[in-house]
Amino acid sequence: MIVRALALAAAACVAPAGCASPVPYRPERAVVRSIPPERAKEALRAAKMFNLNAVAHAEYARPVAVVAIDDESFTIRGERIYGGKGVGAGPTVERRYRFADLAPHAYGYRDGLFVKLTGEWKSGMATPNSPANPTDPGDDCVWLAKREELEMFVDALESLKADALARPPAPPR
Repeated sequence: MIVRALALAAAACVAPAGCASPVPYRPERAVVRSIPPERAKEALRAAKMFNLNAVAHAEYARPVAVVAIDDESFTIRGERIYGGKGVGAGPTVERRYRFADLAPHAYGYRDGLFVKLTGEWKSGMATPNSPANPTDPGDDCVWLAKREELEMFVDALESLKADALARPPAPPR
């Protein structure tokens, strides 16, 4: 398990309730380069991830699992849960992400931590559990309960991204 001191903990900002704020974590290049691809894949498979609703509504927490992984991409599957009393379960969502296209960013929200896989969380984005927005940014987010799990997850993603970008492109078919 990759664990290191929280180098920027003093720089953490306090966000108003209900707002996502960046978690001061950036993977160290030396750590990312030191993780062999198979170990990074195993870290993704082992990650204890939940749908983003778990941050705001623990009673709606559902596991998100890596259901496929290869050298170029991974696929996650989880039940989409819409927040709010009496709203409940939505469809099972399966998403494929190419490692080369990832831009993971870590955030804190209320008492939890989440990773947006495809870029920064922008102020004014729809809430992560809005049933009215099918392109909801929450679909590209996973919640992890512990800081160490979040760091290991982001390190593994960055390692696999670096590995994918270092390989020559596949010949055209």
